[in-house]
Amino acid sequence: MLEETGWYDTVDPSFFAFPALHNFMSWHLGGLCKNTRAFMWSSPSYMRSQPVGYTEAAIRVLAMMANGSVPAQSVPGRDVMARYMADTAARDAYFRNDRLYPWCGLVVSEKTELWYGRDDPKNRYVKGVYGAFQTMMERHLPVSLVTDRDLERGKLDNYKVLFMPNCAAMNDAELETVRHFVRNGGGLVATYETSLYDEHAKLRDTFGLADVFNAKTTGAFDCQRVTISWDVKRQHGAHLHLAPQHRWASDPVILETLARRSATQPLTNISYGLPLNCRLLLVEPAKGARSPMQIATATADKKTGEVKRTYTPAIIESTYGKGKVIYLPHDISTSFFRFGHEHWARMMELALRETAAAPPPVEVTAPRIVQTMTHTQGNRLVVHLLNDISSLGRSQNVAGESLYERREVIPIHDITLTFRDKNLRRFQLVPGNKELKAADTKDGPRVTVPRLDVHCLVVAERE
Repeated sequence: MLEETGWYDTVDPSFFAFPALHNFMSWHLGGLCKNTRAFMWSSPSYMRSQPVGYTEAAIRVLAMMANGSVPAQSVPGRDVMARYMADTAARDAYFRNDRLYPWCGLVVSEKTELWYGRDDPKNRYVKGVYGAFQTMMERHLPVSLVTDRDLERGKLDNYKVLFMPNCAAMNDAELETVRHFVRNGGGLVATYETSLYDEHAKLRDTFGLADVFNAKTTGAFDCQRVTISWDVKRQHGAHLHLAPQHRWASDPVILETLARRSATQPLTNISYGLPLNCRLLLVEPAKGARSPMQIATATADKKTGEVKRTYTPAIIESTYGKGKVIYLPHDISTSFFRFGHEHWARMMELALRETAAAPPPVEVTAPRIVQTMTHTQGNRLVVHLLNDISSLGRSQNVAGESLYERREVIPIHDITLTFRDKNLRRFQLVPGNKELKAADTKDGPRVTVPRLDVHCLVVAERE
């Protein structure tokens, strides 16, 4: 299948920060063609401008490879083409016949976008998908595409966990595939209105996966607008309260946010409330005790000023058959997309790690701007490291306005990769086929990439 990055831009006028949108496009197209090959095409120039230079063209081509698509970049100029074709050739031996490592299957539901989203698919659904994908990018977690067609057919790869960000519209066949997956030991993380509607977006009486989530709805609350007012009659808001006894409250990344304080607060102050600005459901566990992690809502009657409050679980954790399940009743991935607060990404990461049947095959320590995509090629693990941040940063692509051309790249130094398979003993850095010496650790062999410019591969093999 051949596709054009510009097609996605036409259907979705690029509200996703550039260039992360192009990473998503190549990943999505590659996932649609998982048993064959996807070719991603990119224009040789920006609209009404000169052809792009080498740096921009090379970043596009290498981002396509990292995310699972074969690059089909148009020719900006023969000199530029010769250079990026050489870049491709230097990596080709470790790209042929590979596939993304099946650790997390991120479900992208066309039914939800078209039927549930209807007149406003971006805000109702697509932003949440982008937020989920960006979480996987920034937390360096292996991720592959799962479509609603995959679920209908009941054919899933050997994923360790499924991630379903507000996959609201699902038919009975999809529901049964998810049940079978979890019952047999797969993990599941689902958010907000997942399975609450049928395939035509008709509201069900309860979740289609109520038995899997161990959840029932009691109401809904919309807190997408950020309201700041001292007038009690305008009060309308929600907070997620991480009780001290919940394990996530002591996570270092989340605790760093909770421990922030104003100048008037004591140095020992920890605030366990996090503002929620998204849509959410009021839910209760169908059986068992409530989690101490709660959502508190408050809304005032505009005439009387009387404030109505609710306190409901912010997480429902359960098991179904052999599998672990975490259901989050708020649209957390959309919150992360809108605001970029790291604690939301960390909560999604923790949920995925805790429910997964096995940990990721490689742990990468690198800045969030480095995208890590883990591929398999026979018995090899091939880890793509992509640094697509130029001195211009990740600029926002505003519809109808031109994009910045990336002209220089800021190198990243000393990236470490720890492989869980202790039988992997040979490591090389591509391009250049340079041997990387591994240090033995309790978690597995660890190698260090001394410098990453735009893109490199770490190839791990058994002896």
